[in-house]
Amino acid sequence: MIEIHKLHKDFGALKVLKGVDLSIKEGEVVSILGGSGSGKSTMMRCINGLEEITSGKIIVDNFDVSNKNDLQEVRKRCSTVFQQFDLYPHLSVLDNITLAPISVLAKSKEEANNKAMELLKSVALEDKESVYPAQLSGGQKQRIGICRALAMSPNYLLLDEVTSSLDPEMTAEVLEILKVLASQGITMISVTHEIEFAREISDRIVFLDDGKILKDLPKDEFFSDVGGKSDPRIAKFLSKMGNQ
Repeated sequence: MIEIHKLHKDFGALKVLKGVDLSIKEGEVVSILGGSGSGKSTMMRCINGLEEITSGKIIVDNFDVSNKNDLQEVRKRCSTVFQQFDLYPHLSVLDNITLAPISVLAKSKEEANNKAMELLKSVALEDKESVYPAQLSGGQKQRIGICRALAMSPNYLLLDEVTSSLDPEMTAEVLEILKVLASQGITMISVTHEIEFAREISDRIVFLDDGKILKDLPKDEFFSDVGGKSDPRIAKFLSKMGNQ
């Protein structure tokens, strides 16, 4: 379980997260929605220790994100797929995927390569093992990013606006892969602006507004007129995103 207690994150005088409480259980798919500047991506970066929290606590499977001695264990359990791909340009696709399993999990090269090829096959990119990121489309890069995250066999997959840099066709490619992962029971936390995708794959929807959780509801209740949409701020957001 991921447990977030009274999470605050400040950037100087700017208060971005203002006392967030959230628990995510194994096997859940939780989508984080909210307007620009609401704190969605900052919260994700705090979960895996990429941002140092100002106050509060984040516990991942009994490991404290704020404890430097626990942080490596947290990152073994939480793999992140970023919006800008962040692949190493000087490494081949195969080496991008196998680097962390070999260096962090102490997997043998053969074991890591075999796992990587299985993952590449699952996203229909097994013929790209030897190419470099510059030779890939945006959709292909993001599918490689997903493979790289899954190669760590994480307990939790963190998705931070993974389609924001993609055109509609490439977005569809990536979302189809994520739908399959969700159906397989992988625990996923997804910051997304793809409302229909969130509606389709999520167990719960968490709506952030001005650094606070405004609503945390089961998917069907969130999208109902008497649930999440009864709040004018959420109704306005969904309308703006083209979702009535």
